[in-house]
Amino acid sequence: MTGVPGPRVTAERRTGAGPTVVGVLADPGAPAELAQRLAEELPELLGDQQDADDDWDVRVEVLRLPPQSPGHRRLLDAVGPRMREEEWDLAVCLTDSPLRGGEAPLAGELLGAEGVVVVSVPAFGGVSVHRRLRGVVAELLTAAGRDPEERADRGATSLVGPFRRVVPDEETENLHVLASRGRLRLLAGMVWDNRPWRLAPTSGSGPPMRRNGRRCASTTPRP
Repeated sequence: MTGVPGPRVTAERRTGAGPTVVGVLADPGAPAELAQRLAEELPELLGDQQDADDDWDVRVEVLRLPPQSPGHRRLLDAVGPRMREEEWDLAVCLTDSPLRGGEAPLAGELLGAEGVVVVSVPAFGGVSVHRRLRGVVAELLTAAGRDPEERADRGATSLVGPFRRVVPDEETENLHVLASRGRLRLLAGMVWDNRPWRLAPTSGSGPPMRRNGRRCASTTPRP
């Protein structure tokens, strides 16, 4: 047991019964910078991709995420309390650590039973990082609101660049997004992730913002 409450994205919520609340937890540095931009853009992007006129509330917190462990147990133990306390429907974790996904780098993973998306920033290489990462996050969040059969029928619509979706064997509730070009892309991403002149200071907490009628929130730093 991980202590994660599980996703609260149901068919009822997808048809307008209140906004879907997404908590984005990001490592300091490049992941935090990317998370701030996601908070502004994801509500509109996700709303445009849904079948219904859904409302998305995206909130960002910056903190050092636990290192990778089998089954993401340490990460899920850290995310679970935040999801309960803040009443998030879904959570996205942006980490600066590589994820193990076989021969190809694992760019992102949906843990369907928990309603948690894990995304590895280094897997996106050093070119068009934000645009590609935004597509992977949107793809996995959209999949989180659908059952496995719906995901297979729908196909990928948000992915930008050389990425592909894979359903792990015997884990039909989960979904992986793999990146091509293997070690070379991963190495480029690790270099990009550690360039200090590419990192913007994390802003302080501020009032919620609205874009095209969909609500998003500014970054709330945490120790």
